[in-house]
Amino acid sequence: MSSPLAELSARARHAAGFSQTPGEITAPGVDADILIVGGGQSGLAIAFALRRAGIGSVRIIDAAPEGQAGIWATTARMRTLRTPKTIPGPELGVAELSFASWYTALSARAAYDGLGLIPVPLWQDYLDWFAATLGIAVEHDTRLDHVAPGENVLHVTLTTPSGVQVQSIRKLVLANGIDGLGAPYLPDAIVALPPAVRAHTADSIDFSKLAGRRIAVIGGSASAFDAAATALEHGAAEVGLFSRSPKLAIAPEITGLNYTLTHRLHDLLSDAARWEIVTNLRRRGTVPLHSVRRAEEFANFCTHLGVGLSSLRLEGKDIVIDAPDGPARFDFLIAGTGYRTDLSARPELKAVAPATQLWKHRAVPSDPRDGLWGEWPYLGRGLALTPRDPPSNNWVSRIHVYTYAAILSHGLHVGDIATAHIAVPKLVDALVADLFAEDIAVHETRAIAAARAFAAQLASGQG
Repeated sequence: MSSPLAELSARARHAAGFSQTPGEITAPGVDADILIVGGGQSGLAIAFALRRAGIGSVRIIDAAPEGQAGIWATTARMRTLRTPKTIPGPELGVAELSFASWYTALSARAAYDGLGLIPVPLWQDYLDWFAATLGIAVEHDTRLDHVAPGENVLHVTLTTPSGVQVQSIRKLVLANGIDGLGAPYLPDAIVALPPAVRAHTADSIDFSKLAGRRIAVIGGSASAFDAAATALEHGAAEVGLFSRSPKLAIAPEITGLNYTLTHRLHDLLSDAARWEIVTNLRRRGTVPLHSVRRAEEFANFCTHLGVGLSSLRLEGKDIVIDAPDGPARFDFLIAGTGYRTDLSARPELKAVAPATQLWKHRAVPSDPRDGLWGEWPYLGRGLALTPRDPPSNNWVSRIHVYTYAAILSHGLHVGDIATAHIAVPKLVDALVADLFAEDIAVHETRAIAAARAFAAQLASGQG
């Protein structure tokens, strides 16, 4: 007798329509129609949607080892997801593939009903089941090293466990996380510290080694508070969190924007409107109240507001920051200072960066506070890069950006669970339409032949 989970997996595969044969490559000399960089939740959802759309020639790679793709098993240090358990996720409308169905089959309906926010390890287990059920294979320990234009293709260089490969693909999807088009941001004062005594929240940090030590955390964002709480939970002697802002930006509820236009059709707004909306919403990082309270449960935690990094220095082995009540001394510093979007910071995009149109190349309002937004890519239909100097650089439109870097152009926190049901179809519809258009002659021939065969069967009385 099969288990409820095995029965659910079988129903899910049937509901997903995977009995259909995916389309084969129609362009000669192409190794894959689409290469997805990133095997986390975004890459899995995109691969699923492409398979349902009939695109079978899809390759998914991830630089991380097996079990380490995405953030949930590595740098996501919150206890639970921040989104409600009822928010649609990578299942894209197939109820049998939802978290609710999986957890109910695993633990019964009463357990799901009693669950609050989803614990992070549980979400990773769900994603593992999702991938296994759909047969989505991710090539781990495989890194994208270079992208170059070809004739109606992209040439990509990959470093794999078996060596270097040069492949020809028709579309490249970057689904490699919040720093996929940039890098973690470190202020100069932090960079000046020895690498052995500092880390960024994007780094893999062994918190067990911080037990008994004095930890400084820089930043007032959710990731900063999560890192502070994690250090305290692992036995840090004390943790001081420093933010240059005079008060914390507790995330308020956004009202007036919860309608279809802003979520689905933001890219139809004017450049000026998009710029103003997003920069106002995202000018400062916010932190959920429960993340603050998690750290404040510890008596050896202290928040220092309105303190910048001008006094940050190293005295002997001590990291010193001048707090309002005097110098504070620490053994190790964690920077929760966010990320910068900068295509030129990615070695694999060396040829892409100068050919890509950025927001600073458009006529947008200039505000000194928002200058860094100008470095963000100006994306077109289907989250595609747009060329800086068309038509010579039109090849960059074969690259699609499924990361947070899409927010200015499309108004979506792409890569977040809550936007998958909007962003994935937007991306996949464009990918499928572009490939169909390139192969239009082949599809016309096939469709006409099928229609003629149907008519012939009717005429012969075999229908």
